[in-house]
Amino acid sequence: MFHIYLFLLSKYFFLSSSALDISLTGGLTMTIGEKIKFHRKAMKMTQTELGERLGVQKNAVSKWETGRVEDIPTGKIRQMAEMFDVPVAYLMEDEMDTPAFSSEHDRLAELFDTLNKNGRRQLMT
Repeated sequence: MFHIYLFLLSKYFFLSSSALDISLTGGLTMTIGEKIKFHRKAMKMTQTELGERLGVQKNAVSKWETGRVEDIPTGKIRQMAEMFDVPVAYLMEDEMDTPAFSSEHDRLAELFDTLNKNGRRQLMT
């Protein structure tokens, strides 16, 4: 289910084309910073709010998301993985591919495409 949600959000909402690299196998590739930003926004949190929950300043979150800091404390990564409900390895592996989408995901994406803007918003909330 997580991959469907990731796909739909990335296809229709806030991720720029530079934040995603569609590989030839159909998987999505994101850096750790892009993953943090993606999940933070999906949870409708600001950098300040995420920082408060992790016990760090907003500028630390900003540096993680932009890649200006590469040595994110492991404890913070574990906290974020729990908060975002994703495996720790998913966050820790920089540029770890998500699995390619199945035909079932493709069919769901086609159905999503048939929805109007309000229908899409309802589905994503």
